[in-house]
Amino acid sequence: MGVLAGHAPIVSALRPGIVKVIADGRDEAFVVTGGFAEFSGEELTILADTADRVEDFDVAALKDIIEQREQHLPTMTAGEELDREIALLDQFRTLHQNLTVTTAL
Repeated sequence: MGVLAGHAPIVSALRPGIVKVIADGRDEAFVVTGGFAEFSGEELTILADTADRVEDFDVAALKDIIEQREQHLPTMTAGEELDREIALLDQFRTLHQNLTVTTAL
């Protein structure tokens, strides 16, 4: 998601992923595991469940979380909770894939 100057105020949920911040000539990337972003006026506020700079993020720990969640799936009964868990697992897998490619460069 990109936000241009003068955009109407908006609040959006964040899913696990990489947040790239470009401000004052600096470019930084952070791994977030969820939260909210609020755009208001000329400011962006991010309330993240967790946030780490990409270079400081523990990719091996993320892989362990993915494996634990994969093992837990077969024990869950069909329904909304299982659907949410599958969606979250897919987001974690995508994040892991992006981080593996990003950190390999």
